[in-house]
Amino acid sequence: MSNIAKADNQEIDRQKYIQKILNSTSSKKIIVAGPGTGKTSMFEYILKKSGSQNNLVLTFINRLVNDLSLRLGNYAKVSTLHKFCLDVFYNLFPNWHMVSDLVNIISEDTGVKKDLFEELFHKVEENDPRFKLYLERALYYKAISFNDLIYRVFKKAIVEPNVFSHYDNILIDEFQDFSALEVEFIKQLESHGNILIVGDDDQAIYKNKFDLGKSLRILYHSNFYEHFELPYCSRCPKVIVDSINDIVKEAVKKGYLKERINKKFIAYEEGKEGINNNYPKLKILNMASVDAASCFLDYFIKTIINKEIDNYEKREGTEPLVLIISTIKYLNIFKKDYKNKLKDIADYIEPDQDKEDKNLHICEAYRILLKDEEANIGWRLLLYYDKLPQPELWGEILEESKKNVPLVELIPDEYKKKHQDIIKLIGKLKNSTEYTKIKIEHTLEHLVDNSLKKQIIEFFTNKEDEDLIKARDKIYPIQFVTYQGSKGLAADYVFILGMNDGDLPKDPSSITDYEICEFIVGLTRTKKECYIIPISNVYSKRKRKSTFLSWIENERVIMCKSLSVEQVRQIFNDKSNQHN
Repeated sequence: MSNIAKADNQEIDRQKYIQKILNSTSSKKIIVAGPGTGKTSMFEYILKKSGSQNNLVLTFINRLVNDLSLRLGNYAKVSTLHKFCLDVFYNLFPNWHMVSDLVNIISEDTGVKKDLFEELFHKVEENDPRFKLYLERALYYKAISFNDLIYRVFKKAIVEPNVFSHYDNILIDEFQDFSALEVEFIKQLESHGNILIVGDDDQAIYKNKFDLGKSLRILYHSNFYEHFELPYCSRCPKVIVDSINDIVKEAVKKGYLKERINKKFIAYEEGKEGINNNYPKLKILNMASVDAASCFLDYFIKTIINKEIDNYEKREGTEPLVLIISTIKYLNIFKKDYKNKLKDIADYIEPDQDKEDKNLHICEAYRILLKDEEANIGWRLLLYYDKLPQPELWGEILEESKKNVPLVELIPDEYKKKHQDIIKLIGKLKNSTEYTKIKIEHTLEHLVDNSLKKQIIEFFTNKEDEDLIKARDKIYPIQFVTYQGSKGLAADYVFILGMNDGDLPKDPSSITDYEICEFIVGLTRTKKECYIIPISNVYSKRKRKSTFLSWIENERVIMCKSLSVEQVRQIFNDKSNQHN
């Protein structure tokens, strides 16, 4: 059969899967499909067919919202689950505050570890006394964070279903990433419109949510949802799709992925002939050392940028050109190295996200106290980031606060007056002229350090530097991400670094399903070419290449011996000479 005939047959077959979904009259549908199989396009077909704009699209991944909004914004409200939930919450509790650091604060108040609180909420362990303890402290502060936000709204919806609007269609993306708590929330939405849930348990890698695709599988096998599939992957070249099927087949053969939903994953070849011909193999490059791997990336990424950046910058979209995926350990090593080595293309590399800045949290406390000078959470944020000069007092204050005494009545007068003076100046700053602003800034210098003064001015005058705004919204061609951080991304060129036993998998004698899924997620970010880079020697520690690599059929792989720095340089010098 010719490639053209095969592509035609694939398109006919693909349309059958699409039409089956569109023709269904079921009010509850679930699609289990792999990456790049057209799930967003399916959303678009359904919303266009509905002829309505009263639709809701929810996703777990924040970075997907912009992309989904571009395609679906004319037909639906597009939001992350947390943002949607927050809008509902503020209608129910207008005097409460969203404080991302609340879990850290309550952890400090109670001595219960933050991770334990997170686990209790994800699992909805309502009868655990520590769960109730958290809710009591949050009530004292009239504040919520991400998990208790969802919990409070879904509990309210059980007794008052009308807290949610009715929608013609509710479309839920990335369901495999939801925890039991978030699944309970979704259940409360089921009676508020036709619902379509999409997910893939082969991409369930958020182990700290304690679900790992379990809820998706339960829903799929239940009798409540009609289930469908979309088997054709348009994103990845054929070698990547075939490699994924090798990995899954071998994993199942070895006794892993026992609960996995069986699904087809087929390379869609129409329009991909050039890519499949140009990139027919998965490249595994064994590097002798971290320096050798760094040298290879240095040369290769510069080559990609020099060759393709002009065409890349003409594209419309939100995807990088180069994606470098690994564990935190290797990302920290390579990103630090690249800040020095890749200075000439530094503008193309996504910078580190700003670390949590205590000054920003202090400004958030001032914002709360400007509205309510007695707000417990406002004063507690200040006490968390601007510690009392007499730390021994904190224990006494904490015990009294547990009796529901307002914090403003408990903190020392001198500490309170200092911050009240700052808040008064901020109140004037918001409506100041240029002249009075200078006077206020001068007065602030006597109360706070220079970095906090700058943050206050920026925070309360809303005059951010235009370059900073552009930088925040910019899509960088080169991005370094963890496996979890790569979710929702795809790139022409993908590099998977440090693919060693001891890293992925952590222990080759005790492989976990989510580690297999991490490898699958990493590989399926690829639109053109993927390089897998094991490293033999990591700062004098000998490493073996990942067991997972032996699960891929040899015919799909080009395997390179362990390359030294000198050999890498020689390869690229030879290529440069050939080009000249």
